[in-house]
Amino acid sequence: MNDFDQSDQQRPPMPPPPQYYRQQNSGSKWWIPIVIILGAIGLFIAVIFGVIAYLGSEFQNMASEPQTKVTENTVLYLDLASGVPEYTKENPFEEAFGGKSSASSFFDVLNAISRASEDDRIKGIYIKPSLSVPMARAVEINEALREFKESGKFIYSFIEAGNESAYLSAITSDSIFMPVEGMLEMNGYGSNGVFFKGLMKKFGVEFTTIGFEDFKSAGESFSRNSYSDSAKYQLRVMLNHMYDTFLDEVSTSRDLNKDDLRAFIDEGHYVATDMMDFGLIDGHFTESEMKLFMKKQIFGDDYDATEVNDQGKRTDVNKLRLVKVGKYLRSNPPSSKEVAEEDKQIGIIYATGPISSGHSDSNPFGGGDYEVKSGDIVKYLKKAREDDDIKAIILRIDSPGGSVIASDEMWVEIQKTRKVKPVIASMSSVAASGGYYMAMACDEIIAHPNTITGSIGVILSIPNLSGMMDKLDVGVDTVNTSNSAQFLNGLYPFSNKDKEKLKQFAGDIYQRFVQKVADSRGMTYEETRSKAKGRVWLGIDAYDQGLVDELGGLGKALQIAKKKIDIDPDKLVYIKRYPEKVDSFEEFINKLVNKDSDDVKLDLAKELGMDPVSFATNWEMLPIELRKQIRYSIELAKMGQQEKALVAMPGLILPN
Repeated sequence: MNDFDQSDQQRPPMPPPPQYYRQQNSGSKWWIPIVIILGAIGLFIAVIFGVIAYLGSEFQNMASEPQTKVTENTVLYLDLASGVPEYTKENPFEEAFGGKSSASSFFDVLNAISRASEDDRIKGIYIKPSLSVPMARAVEINEALREFKESGKFIYSFIEAGNESAYLSAITSDSIFMPVEGMLEMNGYGSNGVFFKGLMKKFGVEFTTIGFEDFKSAGESFSRNSYSDSAKYQLRVMLNHMYDTFLDEVSTSRDLNKDDLRAFIDEGHYVATDMMDFGLIDGHFTESEMKLFMKKQIFGDDYDATEVNDQGKRTDVNKLRLVKVGKYLRSNPPSSKEVAEEDKQIGIIYATGPISSGHSDSNPFGGGDYEVKSGDIVKYLKKAREDDDIKAIILRIDSPGGSVIASDEMWVEIQKTRKVKPVIASMSSVAASGGYYMAMACDEIIAHPNTITGSIGVILSIPNLSGMMDKLDVGVDTVNTSNSAQFLNGLYPFSNKDKEKLKQFAGDIYQRFVQKVADSRGMTYEETRSKAKGRVWLGIDAYDQGLVDELGGLGKALQIAKKKIDIDPDKLVYIKRYPEKVDSFEEFINKLVNKDSDDVKLDLAKELGMDPVSFATNWEMLPIELRKQIRYSIELAKMGQQEKALVAMPGLILPN
């Protein structure tokens, strides 16, 4: 800048303005506030453009930064505090203002572990587990970590507090450490349902719910006070299988007797000393002691060597260097594997969250809930289909379903795409109802043994407000041109005729759903219906029922995609992911012009008719699992405002 201080310069006094400049009219000065307002607006615009210009230069500087430099004796740091999302939603301000980087995606974690196994600069892996890694992803990460251990490098984990999910992310470690005052909830798996029928009744609101068939229980949150027998049965089957998987993983990794482990968990244990006594952890460390321990493993007796620098200060010679997944991958880790041709790429399209129509409208500051918008998926499919370098597509699904119309729109586009190039469905933690609707359109379906899948059914849940009108003594009158003009008018009680029509409407959708599954899986209608009925299966059972083609995770899907386009399975392949990463500043500007973010808490408060401040205070006191189900139930209710039929799985609360 060329600014300089002019405070010492002598200035003559300003002369009075000439006569013609002075206000001669003593009338209204209406124009003065307008000038002030316009001036303020101009100043605001100038400031905004200045900030944008500054941020633009900052983002450009970040984009031009050199790749991460990874030195010898570095440890790959798997910080799972934010979970392991399928793909990351970035905040363009985080790096510009020194914030923490977003969580690493599941694909990036697997890629980093694989690369680190043959990178001589990486001496081991340090894991800080999370409570929120779904079982299907946690088990696949463990498989990758077991392959990493074949390199002879160490893996250590540090758990401050957690539950079975956090522990599952740590069990491949050579050693697991906790602080003496740490807490680990080892008391088995359980589920709680939230039911609003009684609450709705107090307001005079009654839901007419029709589900196809026995197991389609997504509407029970509004139509019942407890689980139905069918819902409870399928939930118990899934919980028992997932619990058994957990016991197998832990007993094998820790060399414990499975029956003894089950008895230990049945008692319910929570403190670190109990975990140590039973053999679930290997020692009590604070995090600083944990890092010192790793230094000793890397540098041996020289771990505390020091030297005097040029400024006369004594510094460590051997420092513990931790590198997170994102930065590590930006270092272009070396690999001994050959790379396939650049014109033989694989596209991965992520479908994560509840399904609805239209396009996503993201928060300009990043974050927000994940959602599957049919318009976005159609756009990504079209891009991947028309990209000559992409030879195969993996549709990575992590969705409980949602809108029938949106699901069918994506089904049509997948069918169109698979005529041009192979499309493989890779199911993550859940691919049910609308999620399975998408998968069945693909050439092959790959599910993890612990993927929640199926739920082939349709649910209609229509609120009736006539009771509320009576409570409020509000009269309703109409003028009609036909006998059907008031069909499903929620201001009147539904007649039996209305309910029969509703059932027929849902039945037609269900029959088309089942027939599409039958056609895609090579089954008869009745054979498929026996496996449908809204039943939620785990991947291993869905495989036995013929609803999926292969058991495996994302790695398995990549191997199948390589085979379909004649790429050696041992070769690395170029991956193009959708949604694509765009320039952070460009993304910020694009999001800024969209409507304001629908903040989760404010949105929920609005839907429930509560004061936002009071709601936000009480919301944080609810258990995480309960918050998830309330959000999901309200999301289904919002979808129902636009269409009457949904293909959505039950709002089951399952362990991560």
